[in-house]
Parts: sequence; structure tokens; C-alpha cells
Amino acid sequence: MNVLRCTYVWQKNWAAFGAKLFKAKQRRLVSRKRDSASENLEDVWLAVEEECISILDATKLNPVFKYKYRSVVTFGGWKEDFMLVVNKMTSKGSGQSELGTERLLFVLPRGKILEITLLIASYINAIVRQQGLTFDVTMKKTSAATDKNIKVWDMESAEWPMLPGAGLI
Repeated sequence: MNVLRCTYVWQKNWAAFGAKLFKAKQRRLVSRKRDSASENLEDVWLAVEEECISILDATKLNPVFKYKYRSVVTFGGWKEDFMLVVNKMTSKGSGQSELGTERLLFVLPRGKILEITLLIASYINAIVRQQGLTFDVTMKKTSAATDKNIKVWDMESAEWPMLPGAGLI
């Protein structure tokens, strides 16, 4: 019983605890052209969480990069890959920093690209609703005290879109 308790405590303290994990290969772009050489692919895990997307090391599952949803410019399928474009601060030579974007490409199966895209969209939509940035006429009025305790899974629809192959065993 003590071993189970230690394992549970360790899991809860893990940075990606509760995240949906996707095994992927990150495509490293050397030039502007899309190079399909296998030496440009690196195994990673994408961890989609309620507040951010993390890129985890494939062997130790430690976070390498963490992107809050407010820094995500766009995401979704691009050609045969999953694309994530994020805002990133780059430093100039004279101690100044400049805001730019970085395009990250990941090789995933088509069904997983759809799944990760829908999951990220759900989290972003829930954050927008929680912060009151849009008005949703279907949401019921609740008191301010209960609004603070609403979680993403409370706001989501009971009917999820059908994913290709999801019903097959």
C-alpha cells in the first residue's frame, strides 16, 4: 500500500499530470524548404493541458518547452503534419528583445491531428468563456462565486465529434 501511495504522490507532482499525451516526431526545419530527411525528425511527446501545451522529452518525459494558450497564434493540420505557431521573444544583440513567431511542425497520424486540434480548440474556447470575452446565449446565468469554480469539463458539450476510427476496436 505504501508503494501505491508513493507512486500516486510522484505522479501528482509530475509536470504533465492530467494532460492528454500525444506521441509525435518534431520536424526540425533547417531552411525555408520543407526537408523530409529522417535526420530532421526528433521523437517528442505533446502534452495538452488545461492552460498550456508542453513539448516533453521523449525519454524522460520532462518538459522542454511550455506554451500558454495566449502565446498560440494558430494551430491545426498543415499538409501531412500538425502545425503550432507560437509567439516567441527573441533577443537582439544590444540587450533588446523582439516579439516574433515560431512555426513548429509535428508528424502525427491524421486521426491524432484532428483529436489534438479539437482538444486545443476546446481548451481555448473554455478559457475565452471563463474570462467573459464572448457572450454565449446558451450558457445559464450563475452567481459570480460559482463562475470562479467552473472547470473546462463542466463547459464542454456532452456530444463530442466523431473521430475517424474512434468506434473501431
